[in-house]
Amino acid sequence: MGQSVFGFRGYREFLEQHLGKSAPRGQRQRLAKFLKCQPAYVSRVMKGKAELSLEQAEATTRFLRLSEPESRFFLLLVLHDRAGTPGLRARFKDEIEKELNSRSSIKNRMRSPELSPEVSRRYYASWLPSLLHVAASVPELRTVERLSSRFRLDPSAAASTLEFLEDAGLIEHGRNGYRITNRSIHLGGDSALVTQHHSNWRLRCLESLNRERRNDLHYSSVISCSYRDKERIRELMLNCIAEIRAIVRESPEEEVFAYLFDLFEMS
Repeated sequence: MGQSVFGFRGYREFLEQHLGKSAPRGQRQRLAKFLKCQPAYVSRVMKGKAELSLEQAEATTRFLRLSEPESRFFLLLVLHDRAGTPGLRARFKDEIEKELNSRSSIKNRMRSPELSPEVSRRYYASWLPSLLHVAASVPELRTVERLSSRFRLDPSAAASTLEFLEDAGLIEHGRNGYRITNRSIHLGGDSALVTQHHSNWRLRCLESLNRERRNDLHYSSVISCSYRDKERIRELMLNCIAEIRAIVRESPEEEVFAYLFDLFEMS
């Protein structure tokens, strides 16, 4: 599967991954047949010598089996490139940027309920509440004693935190110990607590570096690239986050892990 259309700023670049050298043999001819036009016309479009009509663009979304949001964005890209005046082109560019800004907010993608301000402040004040919240989903870790032993915690601190999580409706206590409820949480990037939350887990990441566990994964890099490709990288990372969440939803709870993503400008 190629990169999502949301990682591109021009529809031809997106089509290139489906019709170019890396595409299945004969793909360009199959698209031309689907659009009821000559393959030479598709080649002219790819070279920037012609434009897809809106009807052809809509048919292309069906040929590529794009989702409804992907189809709308592809059509926006076509409308932008077909615009005959600078003013109209600028209007479509604004629409494209609005769509991308909306998608770039992980909060909009997850749409999880938020905690009350008071509960949020305590939940994100340290890494402990979120750790025990997730750990309560692991069957082998559903008592104060087991949680304290596994994570080297003071039992009284663990018990106090579990009581807080239960009062907040995030976990519940039953015959077999604590267990996580169906309530999901996501801290939006516009929250005043987000810096504290990121700091909590990045400090834990630094601690994990000192343990040097063979199966842990740490990767850091400084890169130089265009602003355009930076946005493509951002989209890949956002898609990766969504895919990881989908895997986690279906995965049996056996252990607790942490993963972090960062992409920032060095200025």
